[in-house]
Amino acid sequence: MLKILIVAIMATSSTEHADTYVFTEPYFNSVSECHAYLNFNSPVVAEHLYKTFNGAKIKNIYCLSEKQLNQFLENTRA
Repeated sequence: MLKILIVAIMATSSTEHADTYVFTEPYFNSVSECHAYLNFNSPVVAEHLYKTFNGAKIKNIYCLSEKQLNQFLENTRA
């Protein structure tokens, strides 16, 4: 079963490594489901990230499969 997760990249002061946040719940069966959720719930998602990262701005939010997420994390490791 394909599992799509919400992944946020934060615009932090670190130039070497971006802070990444992965929402493990909810997860979705398709990218379109994930996009629909974000379109409806973006204020809640943004508020959670704002609190978690002490006011840092969001650089980007993605809907990624677990495989894509693992590839992304592997490519961004120091």
